[in-house]
Amino acid sequence: MKTDMFNDLKLQQFIKTNYLLIGAVITAFILRFFKYSTLPLPPNGDELAFGYYGWSILHFGIDEFGNRFPISFISIGDFKYPGLVYLNTIPALFFGLSELTVRFWNIISGVLLVLLVYNISLLFFKNKTSAIASSWFIALSPWSIIESRYGWENHISMVITTLGIYLLLFSLSKVKFKPKILIVVTVIFIFSTFTYGAQRIFIPAFLISLICILLLKSFKISNQHKQLFLILLAVSIFILIPSLSNKNRGRIKEEIWQITAQDTNRLQELYVGAGTSPIRIPARITWFFHNKYRVAFTEFLMRYTNHFSPNFLFFYGEASNEKIPDMGLLSYYDILFLPIGLITLFKSTKKTDHILILLCWLFLAPVASSVTSGGPHINRSSLMIPLLAIISGWGFYTLTTIFKKWERLITIALIIIVIVNSLYSLNQIFIQKPLDKPWIKEQVYKSVVLDVLNLKSNYKAVAVGDNDYIYFLFYGGINPKDFIKKSDIVPLSDSNIWERVNRYDNIYFKMPFNCPKSGKLNVLYVCSGGEVPQNSKILKTYYFLDGAPAYTLLEFYPLSDLPKELPELPKDIYYMVDVENSTNFPDGIIPKDYPSLW
Repeated sequence: MKTDMFNDLKLQQFIKTNYLLIGAVITAFILRFFKYSTLPLPPNGDELAFGYYGWSILHFGIDEFGNRFPISFISIGDFKYPGLVYLNTIPALFFGLSELTVRFWNIISGVLLVLLVYNISLLFFKNKTSAIASSWFIALSPWSIIESRYGWENHISMVITTLGIYLLLFSLSKVKFKPKILIVVTVIFIFSTFTYGAQRIFIPAFLISLICILLLKSFKISNQHKQLFLILLAVSIFILIPSLSNKNRGRIKEEIWQITAQDTNRLQELYVGAGTSPIRIPARITWFFHNKYRVAFTEFLMRYTNHFSPNFLFFYGEASNEKIPDMGLLSYYDILFLPIGLITLFKSTKKTDHILILLCWLFLAPVASSVTSGGPHINRSSLMIPLLAIISGWGFYTLTTIFKKWERLITIALIIIVIVNSLYSLNQIFIQKPLDKPWIKEQVYKSVVLDVLNLKSNYKAVAVGDNDYIYFLFYGGINPKDFIKKSDIVPLSDSNIWERVNRYDNIYFKMPFNCPKSGKLNVLYVCSGGEVPQNSKILKTYYFLDGAPAYTLLEFYPLSDLPKELPELPKDIYYMVDVENSTNFPDGIIPKDYPSLW
């Protein structure tokens, strides 16, 4: 009885001491779990693939192509990393093939990140106010919220990497360093690199930078630290080696020196110009100034610096499906807290090594994103998320202590600013974003797939556009062995790596039309857009959130049976002006013996 009372008192004391942190954790969970299956968008094909592979590996030990316990999933040709797949076996055990399985780990990682950011801030600054502020900023971070509501691998990998960094730095901060913890840290880092490709650049770079920082400190290098350096170097090399294989690089396949056709043409213009200029110089000197390495390096610097631009961070973000409408990736209050946090970090002289570690983390985080093509990317640069929250938290604390006389008043005013701005961000994510791109097919495609699966046995065949077989595998709960047995799968080669599945059962993929002008009898066609053939019978129409027609299920009948007055069509669906006039398809019907459905 006394033990129970003692435990109750300890729990009450813990809650009383940490109620603000507990509030941040609960807030983070609510903001990531609320309507997880539909907001801001339902799961897309990549998310469903990770969920399906977890379920498939758990029950059958293979992927959809029959590869047994692979370490690289071919998928649609992007060679997905295995980390999230094998993690997904756990939620798949409890929740089966469901949206919760797909997004489970990112929901959890979004909550765990709050605790990690709090402890890292406390480790660096030894200041609870700063740590609490950072925990709330990460709980409310638009960047973290939007990433942890999708079932992709980058956010969970970022959190795993952050955990490894925290354990390593926590161990180093102790008077007596324990090398055994490196075993745990090594496993964490290696697993993280098999979860997302950006870590294969960041982790070795960060570890090598950490070694340099430790060497710069004024202490004698003990045998323990020599062991540390050797292990960190070994981990870095071990991480880098798998990246030499193209198949092990996942989505990061672009070469750093790869340049566009436009850049190539510009180089040719410069070479010609040097040859026709009034002052001519040797061709080798012209090449020295103007070559693909100079162009690629310049573009790398441009992409890298764009990750720190106000446009990317605060005002626009980046043009992808993850973009938050009318804002960047951070809250507007970070415009105030981030600069103050950075300035006071640079002014600090007591924690030089801590500042160097923080800055190395921050400035190395977007490198992986910068070596790939395109602009700054929300997923590839997600390692910036925890650092920005930690620095903003320090900036918040600094602002509240500038004027001791008005500390309470300033704190209240800043909290009000944070609340109002956070409400704006949440409005953009949960209310505005689903309607910002309402025509994305995930909004309706689950309904289409389920209806096709229910109707397919009534038809000789079903014709579907694109190569969206993964939707049918996931929502149909199809055994991968049955899929392999009943499918037409093209052998893997460079020419067809992106579209290997021609057919599953009687469902045929890759129809090259939004809707064909003619079709076979007793075949169900899944048409996209608002136009349908005159000799078609509409079975069902699906609409995007903005009311625009998305998909239509229809079947064909002969033109000779066309009524004098065509039937009235559903809202915003229109008949094609022309009818099929090809001699190969008389009466608008494709013959039975014709090899294709379109």
